[in-house]
Parts: sequence; structure tokens; C-alpha cells
Amino acid sequence: MKQELKFERLVISLQVIMKYMTKIHNAGKNPAYTSGNFPGVVFMQYTEEEDTFFTVISEKDYHKIKGEYWSGTNKYVKTCREGKTVYLHRELCPNMTAGLYAHHEGSKFDNRPQLLKAVTPANHDQHRTYCGDLVVDVDNSGDLILNIR
Repeated sequence: MKQELKFERLVISLQVIMKYMTKIHNAGKNPAYTSGNFPGVVFMQYTEEEDTFFTVISEKDYHKIKGEYWSGTNKYVKTCREGKTVYLHRELCPNMTAGLYAHHEGSKFDNRPQLLKAVTPANHDQHRTYCGDLVVDVDNSGDLILNIR
């Protein structure tokens, strides 16, 4: 049985953005993009330690969170609200209640609700294996390529 690769962060090259994506003009505090290839999905840009990354969010959830500035820390997306750190995956996780953890069913950068699950601390997978950042770029012939860094 083949195991899917799980990535920590998503990097999208400027060439991919220019060729395949449309900037959301009424975006919130973080630049955001859509693509006709991914209906209902928003690619929201954020920075972590001066590097630029993207997180995947449902369009519905994006409208809920776009009013705040989001950045990265420890390979997770977060904001500061009333002096407290709020993690995006926890904010968007369905059925989240106090005492539960938000668990990514896939890669850390994919914060769509169908890939987030509220779990007890005992059930939280502490031994997830991530293979690095996923880099989406365009090669010299104009084709999309994926790299891992």
C-alpha cells in the first residue's frame, strides 16, 4: 500500500501565480489567489521567518478569517487575537471544542475542513512524518513541476 507524502509548507513560484492564478482583489490582510483548476479553494499567502508560503483554505472559510493578519510559526499558520496565539487549523477545524487537538489528515498547509479532524490528546498522532516543503514551479518549457525541499 502506497503512503501519501505529507508536506509541511507550500511554496508557489511567481511564474505559477502569474500563469495559473487570479489574485483576489478584495482580499483581506494577506494576499490571496484562486485558480479555475481548484474551484472553491483559496491559496492565502503568509510569511514565516521572512520566507513566503501559502496555505490552502476553503473559499467559505477564507471569508471568515480574511480580516486578520496571518503569519507562520513552527510551520503552522497563526494570528494573534487579544494577546493570544490562534492557530488557523484549530480555528477552521470542524467540531473543535476545548480539550481537543486539531489534527491535519494531510499536509500542514492544507486547512480545508474535510482534512482537519478534532481529536483527543490521546488520539493525536504525535509521530506524523512530513517530508519537507512542496514547491510548485514552472520549468523552462512552461510545464508545472513539483519539487520537495
